[in-house]
Amino acid sequence: MKTFLKCLGFFISIQAWGQNFIYNGHFEFGGVGTGFNVPGQGYTNLIPPYLGNTQPGDFAITNDPQPLNTGNFLLFSDHTSGQGNMMIVDGGNIGGNQSFWQAGSNGGGICGLTVGNNYLFSFWLRSASSSVIDQATQANIKAVFNNAINIQELTPTLAPLPQVGWQAYAIQFEATSACVNVSLYDENTSIVGNDFAIDDLMLMPLGDPLSLSVSASRPFCSDSLSGALIAYVKGGYPPYQFNITGIMGSWNNQSGIFTGLPPGTYDVSATDANNQTVIITNQLVFSNDFLQVNPEDTLICGNTSLELTVTGGTNTNYFWMATPPDPNLLNPINDTITVSPNQSTTYLVSTNNLNENLVTNGNFEAMNTGFYSDLNYLTPSNPGGLQSCYGITPNASFWEGTFSPCVDHTLGNGIGHMMVIDGAVSGNQTVWKQIISVEKNTNYTFTYFAQSIENINPAVLKSSVNGILLSIDTLPVITCDWQQISGQWNSGNDSLAILLIENFNQSGLGNDFAIDDISFSTLRSCSRQVTVQINSGNAELGLYYPSDLCINSGIINPTLSPNTPNNGTYNSFPGGLNLDPISGSINTTGSSPGSYDVVYSVFVCNELVKDTIEITIHALPSLLSLTGGAYNCSIQTFDSVLLFLNAVYPVTLNWTLNGAEILTNAVSDPLFLNTEAGLYELLTITDVYCTANINGSIYLDSLSIPETPNIIGDTAICDNEPSEAISLSNPNPNGVVSWYSDAALTQYLESGNFFYPSNDSSAIYYVVQTVNGCSSNVTAFATTLIPCNLVVPSAFTPDNDGDNDFWEIVGLDVKFPLNQVKIFNRWGELLYTSIQGNYASEPWDGNYKGEPLPVGSYFYIIEKATDGSIEPINGTISIIRTP
Repeated sequence: MKTFLKCLGFFISIQAWGQNFIYNGHFEFGGVGTGFNVPGQGYTNLIPPYLGNTQPGDFAITNDPQPLNTGNFLLFSDHTSGQGNMMIVDGGNIGGNQSFWQAGSNGGGICGLTVGNNYLFSFWLRSASSSVIDQATQANIKAVFNNAINIQELTPTLAPLPQVGWQAYAIQFEATSACVNVSLYDENTSIVGNDFAIDDLMLMPLGDPLSLSVSASRPFCSDSLSGALIAYVKGGYPPYQFNITGIMGSWNNQSGIFTGLPPGTYDVSATDANNQTVIITNQLVFSNDFLQVNPEDTLICGNTSLELTVTGGTNTNYFWMATPPDPNLLNPINDTITVSPNQSTTYLVSTNNLNENLVTNGNFEAMNTGFYSDLNYLTPSNPGGLQSCYGITPNASFWEGTFSPCVDHTLGNGIGHMMVIDGAVSGNQTVWKQIISVEKNTNYTFTYFAQSIENINPAVLKSSVNGILLSIDTLPVITCDWQQISGQWNSGNDSLAILLIENFNQSGLGNDFAIDDISFSTLRSCSRQVTVQINSGNAELGLYYPSDLCINSGIINPTLSPNTPNNGTYNSFPGGLNLDPISGSINTTGSSPGSYDVVYSVFVCNELVKDTIEITIHALPSLLSLTGGAYNCSIQTFDSVLLFLNAVYPVTLNWTLNGAEILTNAVSDPLFLNTEAGLYELLTITDVYCTANINGSIYLDSLSIPETPNIIGDTAICDNEPSEAISLSNPNPNGVVSWYSDAALTQYLESGNFFYPSNDSSAIYYVVQTVNGCSSNVTAFATTLIPCNLVVPSAFTPDNDGDNDFWEIVGLDVKFPLNQVKIFNRWGELLYTSIQGNYASEPWDGNYKGEPLPVGSYFYIIEKATDGSIEPINGTISIIRTP
């Protein structure tokens, strides 16, 4: 039995990081009733087989929108892995804020939160229909919270246009209860467009320490520049910016995935939205298994011998083959061979690397590094039995005293380390994750060992790669009994593998386990080939330039195969290419856009040999027009700001809105920028081939927006006295303010920033602002006519008979809200002072210090305003008592 506690992240002297509190936010564990509910009216859950036609309110949990509606829905994959599930919704048209997603299997919300802590609710959204073209057809996703305050929308709520793809959305809030209800609804009720996909809903704590972990993949044996570094971050305030610095410079991105790296040492850092930065230095991408042959493709004369030498690879048992067969290849099992082919021949050298483990720190001997977990890391122990937590330890009972004394799998002697988990009780918690760079069309084996460390409610572990299920395994009740779990996966066209171990069990009792010796490997045959050509007058000289060049991008030099003579000449056809005929250097400045054949001619073995390559000089992407931004009266917003380009799509635009830098990706004209007021400025555009600076700006003046009038002024009017002015707190200096006496705006009264209501009767008035022909929403307000005549009696009878017992001054508080009344006797002694502005609440009763005053006259001063700004009233008041 264990104490039922949630790991709250504030336990003294314990390092802890945040977790995702939403279960099945990635929709991989099931549909409605599995971590979420769909309580809104008008929503229908579609079940396969789909009929290819949806109605407003239809939704499904699936991996591709198009089969739901073959006429309008787009073809795309989920956000989590590209191969898993997402929620597809044909936007409803009922209205009334009907929820299409509500947290909790029965809609009961999310529990285990800490009162007073800040949390981030986030999700990924994508438009699912080709009919989504503008604001009127974009879904508008709003969130509703109960038991939360200080709710802040950190991003716009409109779904992105289809060409943008997946886009992140986030809302921050402060929890006022351990359980918070969260639901989402679509504010747009259009039946055109308004179709969207949602995925990866998360609720994470904010403000926990920012932490960083890094894993590395060495280059493949077929590519020396295929290394990778993956950064995993938790805590802080998203979004994050990642940076690596190494031998080839620095790179930045927001994914933390850096591929195409050579071997070497790198520094990796992560920065959050509050500019907190953590850095890990000296991260090593190990030397590759790349086989290098010297010389590479080469050209020789007939009857010539040549030595070929191979280096590299973790296994140096090399084997050579020749195509076509070379009878002179007499010693193929060697690192160096001597060949003298009588025809052009390709030589292939290969070596095997047997089941090399690609997982970083799979045995946990490097402690808490190289992987990601949704669970909270506690070190060196978990004395409080906190759940949803893990540690790295040689003995399970060292970390948590109630666990069995199970040891690691690697060494099995109580010295090696393993990952020990006190099972999660909420959320789709990732126990362990690592991302690995992989070769395409290659078979891999994913293996790990797991054991129960408490003998009740064993964990149910799911392993997957890129969302593809490998196995679901229930651990035995017996403790300290390591079980090997294994699965096969083919990479296909994938270049990255996301390895996940998750726990389906959410029990608070038992559900405790350890994992160790995680392995991801392939039986690979590394090979390299070179071609030895015998000159026959049309030999391949290995002439190479990049096939696509940008104008004004500098000087590009050619390369040739090893041993190719470099004393030849270069020519281009047609003209227009700025080509040096001796060196072959192409100066893109001064060259004209177009396609060219570059020919290298040289004498080899006393024969003239030519090699030809085609290159293209591309014009830089350029601005055609930046349009839009006119204020649209009918939809009460600005028209879309659109950018038209002369470019080869897809493109990436770097631009700013009010100085904030933004990156926008697009696959075709025009690019949608925004509809918000402000200054739009263009910086750079990158198309398929080239990057160019572009100059362009457009200003959407907020003063073009006719805001709904906000009324200020006193709407209580004294009867038969001049009324005070009613005005606006937000008058538009470019607009006209018009006042009406009816809701239909047919009974025009006047225009101007000030309005004086009638003092004859109470009434309702209507006001609207008009700017450049566009009218705002109408504001209505009511005026109330009240009696304000001031009546000061000259006497009263405070004899407790219920009639005229108090000196009642009629209309004083209404007419002079800053009044104060004072009573004096004939010797100037102050007998009574009223409450300022509220005489009627405690009028004078003819007493002084609780005793009745004698019959007679007393002096009064009625100060209409205590600051003396209004002349006071002086006089006498008589007390009359019945004999």
